[in-house]
Amino acid sequence: MQSPLDQLKHRIAEISNPRIPRGELWLGTQLFKVSGFDDTMDNHVRLSDSLDHAMVCLSVSDDVSGKPDLGYRYFTCSDLSAAARAGDKPVFAVIDGPFQEMVNTMGVMQVLTEWVTNREDLVRAYEAESEKCLALISRVLEHAPAAVVITDDMAFDNGPLVSPWDLDALCSPFYSCAVKRINESGSPVFFHSCGNVTKLIPIIKSWQIDGFAAIQSGVNDLENLYHQFESKIMIMGGIENDLLEPYPFPLDAEKKLDRLLSVLGTTGNLILGSSSGLYKGEYLDQVKRIYEIADCHKGFNSKARI
Repeated sequence: MQSPLDQLKHRIAEISNPRIPRGELWLGTQLFKVSGFDDTMDNHVRLSDSLDHAMVCLSVSDDVSGKPDLGYRYFTCSDLSAAARAGDKPVFAVIDGPFQEMVNTMGVMQVLTEWVTNREDLVRAYEAESEKCLALISRVLEHAPAAVVITDDMAFDNGPLVSPWDLDALCSPFYSCAVKRINESGSPVFFHSCGNVTKLIPIIKSWQIDGFAAIQSGVNDLENLYHQFESKIMIMGGIENDLLEPYPFPLDAEKKLDRLLSVLGTTGNLILGSSSGLYKGEYLDQVKRIYEIADCHKGFNSKARI
């Protein structure tokens, strides 16, 4: 019997073949304006189709009032079913994890201050957010998403926000429960965190996730990360923000992309995507150029250039 991840990989391969799969966790409102669309669920499906993405990703929440304005919108759980009916691609549910919800409410610096000065209250706040998040996951699963992505920013560019041992004690009970619940429903689980998560890999591995989404290739060695999970995960990433900005492209970033496409591009376990979403209108033309490079790699044309 195929695992939830194997089933997803097979479906993505059928949609993308012969291309390297493409996808984005976040499509920003400005991107829709440039494309002449309103930022609606139907238009998320339409824009994903126009970019030949292998999936549609929708950020979902029970209450959008407490969410910071990050350039993209949130949808309801029922929109997941509507998006699945509107197209023929897998629909990913993207939800904020408990740590991210605390940051959304308190701000990252206040969370870090409370971590030092008032940890007992912070732990209680995290446990309360965990219960809310598990309840949201249960409602999301009623709509049979193709995958669930939990987003929890736990790191800066130079490493974890706090010690890995503290994050393990705080977060692992939630993630162990969430991953088991989601997998048992038939959906794989992807994890997103900004920053350098290298020191958190043993902890994240213990959660038995199925992949990483929008992970930064600039501060994480994605090839090494892939092998640490015995090549049994999918990785959505590879496009850093400096490649989306106007010319000239930084040579180091271009070389990293070239290497990633060469090493992981033919494994069936790479979904080419940005590390932080497509927000600016000018990103639309840039990302299309990058897709052309990826298509050349799929055809084993290593001389393709951005």
